[in-house]
Amino acid sequence: MSLSRLLPQSARAFLKSRLFRYRNLNFRPYDAEFERYGRTFRFHVGDRIGESWFKGGWDWAEIDYLYHSLVEPGDVVLECGAHHGEVTILLSHRVGPEGRVITFEPVPRNVEIVRRQVALNELSNVEVVGAAVGSARGHIRMTDESNAQVAGAGAGIDVPVVCLDDYAHVGATLLKIDVEGFEAEVLKGAQEILAARPRIALEVHAHALGRYGTSVDEILRLVGWESYDWWWQYSSTRTVSPWRGEPIESTAHLFGRPIEG
Repeated sequence: MSLSRLLPQSARAFLKSRLFRYRNLNFRPYDAEFERYGRTFRFHVGDRIGESWFKGGWDWAEIDYLYHSLVEPGDVVLECGAHHGEVTILLSHRVGPEGRVITFEPVPRNVEIVRRQVALNELSNVEVVGAAVGSARGHIRMTDESNAQVAGAGAGIDVPVVCLDDYAHVGATLLKIDVEGFEAEVLKGAQEILAARPRIALEVHAHALGRYGTSVDEILRLVGWESYDWWWQYSSTRTVSPWRGEPIESTAHLFGRPIEG
C-alpha cells in the first residue's frame, strides 16, 4: 500500500491538486495529430497528463476491442468519463453520421478540452455534458485535477451530477463507463436503461471501490451480469479474452454483449 492511501481522503485530494498544478507549471496547450483506423484525427493536448497519454499512454488494446468488436455504426453511446475526449473522437468516427455520442465529463477544464476536440474534428454527432454521473441529481465534490475522482468532503471543486436514466429517451445502445471507482453509483442511476440491455464497456477500479462503500459483487449485480456474455482485459495485460467469472482484484475492462433469447 502506498503511503498516500494512509492519509484521509481530503488530504489526498489536496495533495493531488497541488501536484497537478506543479506538473503543469509553464505548460502550454497545443494541437497535434494522430492516425488511427485509416484516418488522421486532430487532438488538443491540454495538460501534462493529456500529453503523457497522447505520447504513448493510451490503452490501445481496450480501444481497439471497443472500436472493432463492441461499437457499431448507428449506435447511440453514453460515455461516462470523457477526460480529454480521446475515446470520444474515435467513438464519433465509429458510430458515423447515423449514430450519436453523448459524453459526460465533470471537470470544467476537461470539458473545455473535450469541446475543443469536437470543434477541431468537426464532430457533429457528439454532445458534451459538463457534469458527473451518479445515482441522483444534485452536486458532488471532485478532486481538482485532470484525472479527477469523486472526493467527498474536503479539498476539490463542486460539480453538478446527472443520472443516465435522465437520458433514457435517447435509446442508448452502448454504455461506456470509466469513473475511477464510482461505477456503482453510475449504475444505480441507470436501471431503466440497463433494463433494455445495451452493450456495456465498463472499467472496474477494484482497488478504489471501498472508498465509496461498494464492491465488485455489487457492480455485477447492478449491471445484471448474468444477462450478458463478457470479455475482459485484466490489469496491465494487452489482450482481451472471454471472462468467466474470475476474481477481479485490480483494474479490469469488462465488455458485455446481451445474451439473445
